[in-house]
Amino acid sequence: MTSPPPPQDPADAPQQWPRTVAEAVARFVQVLSQAEKDAIAATPEDDLSELHFSTLGATIRGGFGLWEGNDALLADCQRARLAGGVDAESLSLPAINTDDAAMVIVRALWARLRH
Repeated sequence: MTSPPPPQDPADAPQQWPRTVAEAVARFVQVLSQAEKDAIAATPEDDLSELHFSTLGATIRGGFGLWEGNDALLADCQRARLAGGVDAESLSLPAINTDDAAMVIVRALWARLRH
């Protein structure tokens, strides 16, 4: 799977991280091949967790700074998760974790590619 291009200089990484779910999805839409897009779009909703544990998920967690303090993207993932309807137990969580944030982006990418 094609990954978004890495920053030129690691010191510039935070300035190049996407700040919103929409920005993260747009980056993948630009770099994925049509075959990759088709494969993601064809994934049944119940199997999206497989994408989370694939190269796609690893790229989201590592390449988009979720492990390195990309608070803007984490906050937008939290907003998207809450707007998407979650169970009452999830609403009581103080903040979204890295894995849940990556899954929000996977789901948003999947939805975009299906429409």
